[in-house]
Amino acid sequence: MKLYSSAFFPVSRDQATCRFIWSFDDLYRGPLSDTRTHEWTRIRHVSDTKPDTGSYEVPGRKRGFGQITRLPSKRYRARYTGPDGALHNAPTTFDTRGDAEAWLVGQRHLISAEKWQPPIKLREQPKALTFGTYAERWLDIRELKPSTRSHYRRVLDKHLLPTLADLPLTSVTSAAVKEWYATMPKDRPTQRAHAYGLLRAILTTAVDDEKIAANPCHIRGAGSTKRAHKIEPATLVELATIAENMPPKYRPMLMLSAWCALRFGEVVELRRKDVDLKNGVIRVRRGVARTDAGRVIGTPKSDAGVRDVSIPPTSCRCFATTSPRCPSGAAMPSCSRRRMA
Repeated sequence: MKLYSSAFFPVSRDQATCRFIWSFDDLYRGPLSDTRTHEWTRIRHVSDTKPDTGSYEVPGRKRGFGQITRLPSKRYRARYTGPDGALHNAPTTFDTRGDAEAWLVGQRHLISAEKWQPPIKLREQPKALTFGTYAERWLDIRELKPSTRSHYRRVLDKHLLPTLADLPLTSVTSAAVKEWYATMPKDRPTQRAHAYGLLRAILTTAVDDEKIAANPCHIRGAGSTKRAHKIEPATLVELATIAENMPPKYRPMLMLSAWCALRFGEVVELRRKDVDLKNGVIRVRRGVARTDAGRVIGTPKSDAGVRDVSIPPTSCRCFATTSPRCPSGAAMPSCSRRRMA
């Protein structure tokens, strides 16, 4: 007797509980006769007590691993029982049965290689790393001078975080950077350059940390700027005029700044022991910086700032005759009151 697959006889699920096909055992034996035997062959049984979910198992040979179910949407769902005894669904449905099969093969390979891990549920998946979170972490672990850290903090809070804080780090693309840069005030070129430079530095570190594939900051010339006003240094005559009209105790500060190229923070932190008038040398070892938290005393701004500077003879005489003696050992008059930095 021939057994015909039910695939050739589509019957809706809400029809008879049991579906049958009339099959003749002598179908290929010649013309029908009175002696032929008829036989009902049960092909498929659908329980009338099981609720109709609208999906059914794909007919075919019995699977050794996993299940593939065709859904009412005509897509295929794949699932399997893992080593933990739980039933795991594929993270998505598939267009074809072959795609579902391929996914199950991959999962079985992981189990065989002992590399399988329980899939993380959607609610348990970690949230995407945002630019704001990464930028805060970047600033916290960076070794920076107090003044530089304070400056970066202001730039982040004012220019970067309001727009990019909630954006996933992987979503900071070249297009997103260009859109952000276009919102920066064009009449503040220095602020734009500093903000863009900080953004580029943060994303460069993200590339090194393998958080993103490439740095999306590619705007030519955005990290540099030209001075809006050209600085004209005072002439010798102007410098002498300024010195003559200053209180005598402040004249050494002016002369050392002008002739020795010292920063203001370096000048006000000089100690008497740092000034060698006999050999005409100033040893620059400290500096004071103004931050949002107040004035911070530390080393000079860079390693190159720790240096010995020659003093011109005129500045030596000015310092010897007009510099006050301070009990704290400071070389400048700011010791008698609050720091001038």
